[in-house]
Amino acid sequence: MGTIIRKQNWPILLDNYFIKRIDTPFRHGRHDCCISAIRAVHSFTGVNLHEGIKKYKNEKEAEELKKKYGGILGIAEAAAKIHELEEINPKKASGGDIVVLAQEIDGKIFHSLGTVSLDGRFVYGARSPKGWSKSPASNIIKAWKI
Repeated sequence: MGTIIRKQNWPILLDNYFIKRIDTPFRHGRHDCCISAIRAVHSFTGVNLHEGIKKYKNEKEAEELKKKYGGILGIAEAAAKIHELEEINPKKASGGDIVVLAQEIDGKIFHSLGTVSLDGRFVYGARSPKGWSKSPASNIIKAWKI
């Protein structure tokens, strides 16, 4: 397994990242579920999980990438493989870990990528037009240790 080292003051760094972006509106390639999770990890490790995955700048390019990998779950699995992240039981995910959520919206199941809150009870992701979405950790379907 690959080793990503958390900086000594990682809880403060992650919390500062969440606070700094609290009102950042959703925007593909800038502040979406994938980019926000990647930047959250970078904030407390210095590691860029986007390396090896094609970057995108807009909704069209994001949709093309999702199609190539079979959706958000496929993108997350590819990045985890590239960076040799250890997959863990979703119930064991804790602060700072990267996870995929499954949520039902209007009768459809959607996947999104997120970062587990410091207390482990919630997952923050960028899906809301007004900033972070906050989902219960019980919606996690896949998780990787950071």
